[in-house]
Amino acid sequence: MPSYDEHVEFWKAEPYKLAMIVHYVDEDGCEHAPVGYCYITKQNELGIFVSELYRGRGIATESLGELFEIMDGDIFANVAPSNYHSRHLFEKLGFDLIQLTYRKEQPALLAGAEAPASASSQG
Repeated sequence: MPSYDEHVEFWKAEPYKLAMIVHYVDEDGCEHAPVGYCYITKQNELGIFVSELYRGRGIATESLGELFEIMDGDIFANVAPSNYHSRHLFEKLGFDLIQLTYRKEQPALLAGAEAPASASSQG
């Protein structure tokens, strides 16, 4: 976990184009403590987090709707394939699936060790 000073330095660097704290207002109009956040990077990449206790109440949909009203240009969201709820959220909000990313885990080579000859000779 970063220290307080590291957090301060992070925010001083202005890493996001826009960042919002997400609050929950219940049916009685009572505003709760912050329940999450959302942000847009300088490359228009979207990130959102809502506390597990407050998920399923439309908070992410409403928060992102407010964010979209003040954004222009294409917005991107990277979502893990196993994160069904986020995938459903972005599809519901009109996002199109444009990319699949694959990863192959490889064992780390020991320092100074050479790759096998068959691997180095193939392109």
